[in-house]
Amino acid sequence: MYIRRSIENTIIGLGNSFPCIVMYGPRQVGKSTTLDYIFPEDIQHRHRLLRENHAPE
Repeated sequence: MYIRRSIENTIIGLGNSFPCIVMYGPRQVGKSTTLDYIFPEDIQHRHRLLRENHAPE
Protein backbone atom coordinates (compact mmCIF):
# COMPACT_ATOMS: atom_id res chain seq x y z
CA MET A 1 0.00 0.00 0.00
CA TYR A 2 1.41 3.37 -1.04
CA ILE A 3 1.05 6.32 1.33
CA ARG A 4 0.54 9.58 -0.56
CA ARG A 5 2.81 12.43 0.52
CA SER A 6 2.03 16.14 0.49
CA ILE A 7 5.33 16.91 -1.25
CA GLU A 8 4.43 14.93 -4.40
CA ASN A 9 3.18 17.94 -6.39
CA THR A 10 6.33 19.87 -5.53
CA ILE A 11 8.51 16.99 -6.72
CA ILE A 12 6.52 16.71 -9.97
CA GLY A 13 6.92 20.45 -10.60
CA LEU A 14 10.64 20.31 -9.96
CA GLY A 15 10.95 17.23 -12.18
CA ASN A 16 9.38 19.19 -15.02
CA SER A 17 11.71 22.15 -14.48
CA PHE A 18 15.07 20.48 -13.81
CA PRO A 19 16.88 17.48 -15.32
CA CYS A 20 17.95 16.23 -11.88
CA ILE A 21 16.37 16.22 -8.42
CA VAL A 22 18.16 15.37 -5.18
CA MET A 23 15.95 13.91 -2.50
CA TYR A 24 17.54 13.11 0.83
CA GLY A 25 16.45 12.32 4.34
CA PRO A 26 16.52 9.66 7.04
CA ARG A 27 16.51 5.99 6.18
CA GLN A 28 13.29 4.11 5.52
CA VAL A 29 10.92 7.07 5.18
CA GLY A 30 9.84 6.35 1.58
CA LYS A 31 12.18 8.44 -0.58
CA SER A 32 12.77 5.79 -3.25
CA THR A 33 9.20 4.51 -3.06
CA THR A 34 7.86 8.03 -3.62
CA LEU A 35 10.10 8.62 -6.64
CA ASP A 36 9.20 5.20 -8.08
CA TYR A 37 5.51 6.07 -7.71
CA ILE A 38 5.81 9.55 -9.23
CA PHE A 39 8.24 8.67 -12.05
CA PRO A 40 7.59 4.97 -12.85
CA GLU A 41 9.12 5.26 -16.34
CA ASP A 42 12.49 6.25 -14.82
CA ILE A 43 12.86 3.32 -12.40
CA GLN A 44 15.11 1.14 -14.57
CA HIS A 45 17.23 4.09 -15.71
CA ARG A 46 17.73 5.31 -12.14
CA HIS A 47 18.64 1.86 -10.86
CA ARG A 48 21.18 1.40 -13.67
CA LEU A 49 22.81 4.74 -12.81
CA LEU A 50 22.99 3.78 -9.15
CA ARG A 51 24.64 0.44 -9.97
CA GLU A 52 27.18 2.11 -12.28
CA ASN A 53 28.07 4.79 -9.74
CA HIS A 54 28.35 2.41 -6.77
CA ALA A 55 30.17 -0.44 -8.49
CA PRO A 56 33.31 -1.55 -6.63
CA GLU A 57 36.52 -0.61 -8.40
